Amino acid sequence: KRAQFIRSNVSLTILSLLSVVVSFISQMVLAYFFGAEGERDAYFSAVAVPSYIVTLFTGSLSVVLLPYYLEFKKSHPPTEADKFVGALSGAIICFLGILVILFWIFSQQIVTVIAPGFAGSQLVLTNHLFRILIFSVVFQSLSSFITVFHHVEHRFVRPAIAPLIIPVVGLISVVLFNDMGIASLAVGTLAGSILGMVILFPALGRLKFMHLASFNHPDVRTVIMLALPLLTSGAVYRLTTIAERIIASGLPTGSISYLGYSNQLYLALATIATGSIATTFYPMMS
Repeated sequence: KRAQFIRSNVSLTILSLLSVVVSFISQMVLAYFFGAEGERDAYFSAVAVPSYIVTLFTGSLSVVLLPYYLEFKKSHPPTEADKFVGALSGAIICFLGILVILFWIFSQQIVTVIAPGFAGSQLVLTNHLFRILIFSVVFQSLSSFITVFHHVEHRFVRPAIAPLIIPVVGLISVVLFNDMGIASLAVGTLAGSILGMVILFPALGRLKFMHLASFNHPDVRTVIMLALPLLTSGAVYRLTTIAERIIASGLPTGSISYLGYSNQLYLALATIATGSIATTFYPMMS
């Protein structure tokens, strides 16, 4: 187990370093095309809420699910484990679908709240970007959910590669379709989110679609109840980024971009420092 832990940790550290390189190149290319102007401000404001939702999902349900599922597998036959995964998958897809549709319908009201300093064409652009990016919530959240089943089997490489696809596809989209403006980045981010989920999906190879409608599974309710405290507390302390964007929307053009660029570089470095160790150690301890 120690050798496996070391190998996995080294592999993830290398991939984390690669993610920093990709992130750095991404920021350079995006800065070249969009700089720290109104378009980039609009994008960072539009992506704030989708990122917030995905982070909440990852930091609550996904964290609780891994040890719970490991324990469930020990005490139940494989068929029951498949039913549980199917029922939970169905509940998650249904919830995310309804949430995204509601956010899409009320996008203008939401954008007005998160960017109160915007007006005119910049507000319209932010709303347009938000309506594209909000759909990435479904695919990024499902990717986080499916990643749990890779980690249960101590498979870490593919889940580490999947997030790299989003900035790479985003860059390709910007380079090929930059005549669309900043919308090319939003479309690329959505496409990268879909592709990342597709790469991870084989972990649910035995999933039967008839189980997706079994929302009333008792263990599904248990997992949701266990995740509620993390979800509730996370909903409060993860509001920092949104609060920053709200305040910065009233500052000179480029202020949100400076916050966004620096925050992404910080997250890349934080991933190297702690991400690989936590990722490999958590399922082993569970």
